[in-house]
Amino acid sequence: MSEDWNYWKLALIGIIGGLIAGAVMWVIMAIVTVISGQGLWAFLKWVGDVVTGDSWQGFNAGNVFTGLVIHLIMSAILGAVFGVIVLPFVASPRQVLIAGLIWGAVVWLLIGFLAVAAENPTMSQEVPPFPWFIVNLVYGLVVAFIANPLRSTAQVTA
Repeated sequence: MSEDWNYWKLALIGIIGGLIAGAVMWVIMAIVTVISGQGLWAFLKWVGDVVTGDSWQGFNAGNVFTGLVIHLIMSAILGAVFGVIVLPFVASPRQVLIAGLIWGAVVWLLIGFLAVAAENPTMSQEVPPFPWFIVNLVYGLVVAFIANPLRSTAQVTA
């Protein structure tokens, strides 16, 4: 590519997009878990279960808070990675959105499927698979949608 990039800005753009996308993901999963009868806090309890153990049954504010913190940190990190490794290599807004969709699928495969199944069998059994896949695609799209208009600010002209 002919442009140089400020990778710190790309990472920051990704973090912003990742945090917003993580919040959207959380809201969608809260709706899904309420509709399915698992409760409003089920998603955050599943995530918090990685640290706190099998406390996903019943309400536990500490587990919910832990889940929220872990979820937002992971959302920010994955957004930063998207910003650094994807944004410099896509040219058009359409390509950014397609890359975001692919990123969502990669995140689902690596984090939402493989890592969760290995680390947290309770969560992998309790999470509805189709909504979990869709919400990860939405995560990638939202990261891309937020990052796209900001990415030009990270271009460095010589």
